[in-house]
Amino acid sequence: MKVGSIFKILVLVAGTAYSHPDDASGVGATWRQLAAGDAKAAIALIENNHPGASVALRDDAFQARLAIAKQHLASRLPQVTSFGGYAATMAGLAADFQDGHIWSSALVAQRIVEWPGIVPVRRGDAWYVGGQERLEGEPELVGARIISCDGQAFDQFAANRIELFKGDPRVEANLITGAGFLFIDDGNPFLTLPKTCIFERGSDVVSLSFSWRKVLRSHVDDLATTGTHTKPLPRGVQAWDDGYWITLDTLEDEAQTVVDEVREHQAALEIAPEVVIDLRGNGGGDSTYFDKLAGLLVGTERANGARILTGKCGGSYWRASRVSLEAANEGLVKAQNRKDADGIHFWNDLRSGLINAVSTHKAFYPDLPPCAAKAQITLLTTPQNKIPPSKMTGLLIVVTDHKCFSSCLLAVDLLRRLGALQVGEATNKSTRYMEVKEIALPSGLRTFSTLLKVAVGVGDFGPYSPDHVFPGDISDTTELRIWLKDILASRSQ
Repeated sequence: MKVGSIFKILVLVAGTAYSHPDDASGVGATWRQLAAGDAKAAIALIENNHPGASVALRDDAFQARLAIAKQHLASRLPQVTSFGGYAATMAGLAADFQDGHIWSSALVAQRIVEWPGIVPVRRGDAWYVGGQERLEGEPELVGARIISCDGQAFDQFAANRIELFKGDPRVEANLITGAGFLFIDDGNPFLTLPKTCIFERGSDVVSLSFSWRKVLRSHVDDLATTGTHTKPLPRGVQAWDDGYWITLDTLEDEAQTVVDEVREHQAALEIAPEVVIDLRGNGGGDSTYFDKLAGLLVGTERANGARILTGKCGGSYWRASRVSLEAANEGLVKAQNRKDADGIHFWNDLRSGLINAVSTHKAFYPDLPPCAAKAQITLLTTPQNKIPPSKMTGLLIVVTDHKCFSSCLLAVDLLRRLGALQVGEATNKSTRYMEVKEIALPSGLRTFSTLLKVAVGVGDFGPYSPDHVFPGDISDTTELRIWLKDILASRSQ
């Protein structure tokens, strides 16, 4: 994009987020054109690269989501007249696929929004006021439960908005992450702003008519975390109570340091009364790091014995496309930089296969077997009585939050199969589609992502609901540990 075009767009973002639809400068038409161009590129990215978009896989559910996305685009594009309408259209397009790996991120964000002075949060199974800035005469509502808005139960009010612009509201993690957007006016023309909401504060029921006013979006985000003073625990192994607490907030390369610490403490961990694996904040990465950690804790034979078994029709297949080939090239470079011999071999083979598949116009590499379209969910598990015994003598506990996604879900799935007690918040959800590729859209204002690989014979992972749901702020480690001690004490009685 030329420098002049970028400057023009930045001027539009800075000054016309709430512009009149048909002003003399033609701003509304410009935003509509930008939305149409970016949406076209995003749909093409999905159709040409996502395995579910290929008719060869016959994924009717994904095809239905794609159809819904196109229908929403057709109805929304004529209404786009501002930056807010453009941004909402692109965010809604990504949300329509109901897959956390498909997103549209802002490269140029709107800094000023309007709000009624209240930040909602989701805790446990209810909605509360997590932060507030009052105008004179407004009641103090921090900690109050949100009951309804404009006569609609707040559960339904929130679910409707989150489904349209954030993701599947049936997944608790989407409710938690979407909470902060519910009382924000960012110029989205497809949502009606609430006028009056009902709150429950102790035994009192409070009705508040909203007074909308401008505010920096960063200030609203900061207010949402007010009162959370506990810093994250350092990554690694530390003694806790009568056992150990293992903090593993990532499965990227940094996770290797945790694996090394677990190996150093292996003998003590095996005889500890309880071992907590804290996955808060873990958005995934490379699942092999957790495979190593699990093997050290319970023994490699038991960890391997608890894994998922696929049916007769299984395997991983890449959509044969130039974007997949780009991803393979990128993977090869990273493996070469790490001097990872196995990785270099894998990416080299994949690259060669994709080059041949793309040049011969094949849909997938390797070729999809005839059974693939009928093998979407054929998960099998080894019976518990046939899994080798654990090397650990104590209780294995996993702490999860709504940020647990992608490879983190594989870790939770394995821990649950190993008999771990899950506490905290419900996790997110992943589909059988893998390998994310993100591109910048033509306008330069946003990105859009797709997935490139399908695991045939495997279903979705998550969401995983805890055996015990933490009712407070999941980032508050002090309160979480006090609560967990009470849970463990009640279990031992």
